[in-house]
Amino acid sequence: MLTIDNLIVLFFALPFYHLMFYTIQMITLYKSRGARFFMGLLLFSMNILLVINALHFFGQLWEVDYIYLLFVPLVLSILPFFYLYAGTFLDHHQRGNKLSARHLMLYLPATLFLIYNVVFFGSPGQYAGLLQSMLAGGDYPGAVSSFHVVMLRLAVPLALGGQAVFLGIRLYRRFQHKHASMQFHPILAIMALSLLVFIAALLIPFLTLETINLSSAAAINLSLLIGGGFTGYFGFKHYRRDMAWKKWAEEKITHPQKTLAANLHNPSATNALNPVSPEEAVLLIEKVQNLMLQQKPFMEPGFSMDDLCKLVNTKRREMSFVLNKVMGKNFYGLINEYRIREAKHLLVHEGEKYAIEAISQMVGFHCKSAFYTCFRKYTGQTPKEYLIKNKR
Repeated sequence: MLTIDNLIVLFFALPFYHLMFYTIQMITLYKSRGARFFMGLLLFSMNILLVINALHFFGQLWEVDYIYLLFVPLVLSILPFFYLYAGTFLDHHQRGNKLSARHLMLYLPATLFLIYNVVFFGSPGQYAGLLQSMLAGGDYPGAVSSFHVVMLRLAVPLALGGQAVFLGIRLYRRFQHKHASMQFHPILAIMALSLLVFIAALLIPFLTLETINLSSAAAINLSLLIGGGFTGYFGFKHYRRDMAWKKWAEEKITHPQKTLAANLHNPSATNALNPVSPEEAVLLIEKVQNLMLQQKPFMEPGFSMDDLCKLVNTKRREMSFVLNKVMGKNFYGLINEYRIREAKHLLVHEGEKYAIEAISQMVGFHCKSAFYTCFRKYTGQTPKEYLIKNKR
C-alpha cells in the first residue's frame, strides 16, 4: 500500500536514479574525451548533492556528518564544470581533459568555502547542527555565531551569482571570438537554465526559514528531477552525437565514398552540438542531390534558401549547417554549381539552337557577366571556349 512515507522516499529517489542513469553512461561506456570528462564530473557532483540532500532529510547523516562540509563546495563546482564542458565544443584545439592552472582558478570559490568550513567549524557536527537548525527554521546552536549563518544565507548566493555572471560573460565572448569553432547553440542555454533550477532547488531550504514538509519536498524534488534530468539527457545526447561525428570523420579518411561529398575536415563539423547527426546529414545531402537532378529548381532565377528548405522539408538552421560545415559550400555555391553543370549540358546539346546569353538565362543567371565569371570559375574556360572544344 502506498503511504505518505513511501511517497516521500519516491520523491527523493526519482531525481537520483534518473541522473545516475546518465552519469553511469558518461563515466563507463565511452572513451575518454574532454566533453565526456567534464560532463561526467558535473553529473557525478550533482549525484553526490542529491545523496546529501536525501540523507539529510531522512536524518541519516549524523554519523558521517563530515560530508556536510562538502555540500557548499560541490554546489559551487557545478557551474565551472559546465563552463569547461561547453568550452570543449568552442575550440577544437582544446578538447583534452587536462585541467590547467587557469581552469583551476574557476574552482577558487569552492576551495575557499571548503577551507572556511574545515577551519572555522571545530567539528563537522557543528556545521551539521547549523544546517539542521536552518532547515527546521529554529534557533541556531549557541556554538555557532551569526557570522556563519550570514556566510550560508548571503555569501553562498552571492558567490553563485558572481559565478553565473562571470562564466556567462566568458562563454559569450568565446562564442563571439573569430576562431570559435561554432556559434551559440540554444541547447547550451537550456542546460544552463536546468543547472540553475537544480542549484536553486538545493539551496531553497537554506534561504528560507520554512520547515520542509511533504508538499515542499515534492516541489523541491520535482525541480531537482527536471533540472538534473535535462542536464543529464542533453549531455548524454550530445556526447553520443559527438562520437558519431568523430567516427564519421575518421571513415571519410579511410573510406571517402561512404560520406558522399561531405567535407568533414572542418573541425566544427564534428561537434556534439550540431543540429543534425551524421546519418541525418547524409539523408539531407541525398535529398538535395536528388532534388537538383530531378526537379532542377535552381533554373528559377529567384530560387532561394527558404525555397530549398521547403522542398526538402527541413529547417533553415539544419540546411545551413549541412551546406556550410559538412559540404563545405554556401547556398549560392551549391546553386551555381548545378547551374553551370546544366549550362555545360545545354552548350553541348543545344549550343547551335540557343545563344550563350539565352542559355545563361535558362539555367537561372540574371546577367551574362555573372554567368561568364561563374563558368570560368568552375571550368577554367569561357562558355564559348567550352562550346568550341566540346562541339558535337
